[in-house]
Amino acid sequence: MVTRYKYHRMTAASFSDALDSLGLSAGQFSRLCGARHERVIKWLDGLEDIPPHIPVMLALLKLPGATALAKKTADDSIIPETYL
Repeated sequence: MVTRYKYHRMTAASFSDALDSLGLSAGQFSRLCGARHERVIKWLDGLEDIPPHIPVMLALLKLPGATALAKKTADDSIIPETYL
């Protein structure tokens, strides 16, 4: 696969700060973005690169009402029997 763009990567510290500022735990964020909880923990620990779409998502979650809407949308989208 060819990479179209090169991105500045979000650091683990800035990711942690962003989650804190939104009042989100790693588990809550994993539910919102669809990533496995273990992967979000690896992002926080600096063990995996944070994908370039995550800073965009975090910026959008700062908009008034966005976090509540994202939580409702995630809750409505998750099939209960598949929650691990």
